[in-house]
Amino acid sequence: MILTLDQCRRRYLAGFAASGLFLAACGGGGTTSVDTETETTVASSAETSEGSDSALSNLTALATTSIWADVTSNALCGAPVESIIPLGADPHSWEPSIRVPEDIAAADLLVRNGLFLEEGLLATLDAVDESVTPVVSIATLIASGEEDDHVDHDDHDDEADHADHDDEADHDDHDDHADHDDEADHDDHDDHADHDDEADHDDHDDHADHDDEADHDD
Repeated sequence: MILTLDQCRRRYLAGFAASGLFLAACGGGGTTSVDTETETTVASSAETSEGSDSALSNLTALATTSIWADVTSNALCGAPVESIIPLGADPHSWEPSIRVPEDIAAADLLVRNGLFLEEGLLATLDAVDESVTPVVSIATLIASGEEDDHVDHDDHDDEADHADHDDEADHDDHDDHADHDDEADHDDHDDHADHDDEADHDDHDDHADHDDEADHDD
């Protein structure tokens, strides 16, 4: 599944929220058209913006690779994010120094790729105390999104099956109506045949009576 930049950012923020990490939103609040409240609103917006910038600037975030460091920085409104594995190093073979576990323990957030990409860091990552440093795994976020998409697809299939069932019911009703019409036509045909038989019988009786009268006159 290919994610857009906006989807990545949303999933990052969802992962941060799930990790219990509070992140201030980028920018400040809105403005108001009421003149008497303008000064208060502007001051509040400035304080909110300053508070957001301060919270993000004081955030210590780490990512296992330089790519995820850049993406995480964008998700955090440009806050600095340091990459554990140096740019250009092979994440499969790079081995951390003794200082890396200390840096992770002191961080407010750690973003990792998962799926054994950071092979040289696996032992260090598995030893992270997530109650101290929240860890966001990109592979886990993507897998969770795919499961949600699959659930939505199943719900859509259920709706389609329900619609098909309704169509079948309508078809059955149409067949019943057609059968009823056929029965009605058959009954009309039988009534017409009976009427013709009665007419023929009456004509035969009249003819017989006429012959009897002719014989009597003779």
